[in-house]
Amino acid sequence: MDWATSNGHLDVMRWLHEHRSLPCSRSGMYLAARDGNLETLEWLNENKTGQCRDTLMETAAWKGHLDVVPYLNKGTIQRAHRWGLGPAAEQGHMQALLVMMNNYDGDDPSVSSISARIAIGKGFDRLLIQLSDQAAKPDSSSRLKVFESLDQFHRTGFHSSVCIMLDAAMNRRHATMVRQFFQRRSDQEKRKYLVAARRVCQISLMRWMIENGAPLDVTTAINICWTGRFYGMKQDYPTYVEVAWWLKESDRVSLVAEGLSYKNHHHMLLLWVLENTFFQHASSRSAIRRAIKTAPTDTIQWLSENLLAPAIRAWCFEDEH
Repeated sequence: MDWATSNGHLDVMRWLHEHRSLPCSRSGMYLAARDGNLETLEWLNENKTGQCRDTLMETAAWKGHLDVVPYLNKGTIQRAHRWGLGPAAEQGHMQALLVMMNNYDGDDPSVSSISARIAIGKGFDRLLIQLSDQAAKPDSSSRLKVFESLDQFHRTGFHSSVCIMLDAAMNRRHATMVRQFFQRRSDQEKRKYLVAARRVCQISLMRWMIENGAPLDVTTAINICWTGRFYGMKQDYPTYVEVAWWLKESDRVSLVAEGLSYKNHHHMLLLWVLENTFFQHASSRSAIRRAIKTAPTDTIQWLSENLLAPAIRAWCFEDEH
């Protein structure tokens, strides 16, 4: 049975199973997994003749025999690395990356594992290097493979993964490829990618997205600045600069008013916007004063204690003078 299993002789395996009831040993299953004999492994699982353990798949995954992966037990990204999928992904096997992400055990399909980020970056970068070395034409199989990888991650909803891949493409001077992918996205999808780019700290990619048509409204701006609340990241100066740089004045007024409201206490963001951006129109300053007056008492007190620039205080708290 082991000989038949390791060599993929299904007819012999079926005969032995029917007439001898011989089980397959771990060694036979290992050899089948190593050589990527999917049909053999499928038959073994269906007939309960042997159970393919995760450890038996490591060599198969390393060698790129990724069709065997569906017969692994479900688990997290960390377990996927023990299967050998991490090294397989780093070798450029994008299907391995999809398996890792589809086994992510969380509420949001994002890249929360640093090791997974590294695997995604290395794997996609390897594909891009191959593409450059081959001087691939627009309709070449290599280029189509890269686009297929991007589309697969997009369809699965792994926006953070796509952002890592897009950033790698920009660094390898494949800006046309990135632009073609991004132009096919709807405005709603582009907003999601803006937030995802911030989530994986791709500030330059976020800037590129805005320059290339990603709509930046107040809600998206707040999500960009405050996505760190949910991913353990500190709010940072470069992100605030990006928000302030692209929002028009009326939207910045709305951003400050939103931060002063009962429901949303984005205090550090509104403080930064007040102190570092210029409100040219008197109507804008008047609207902000009204928002301050109607804000919760503790918010007004916090702002009074932390807004230290004399010129800004003069028009924010006009009643003090």
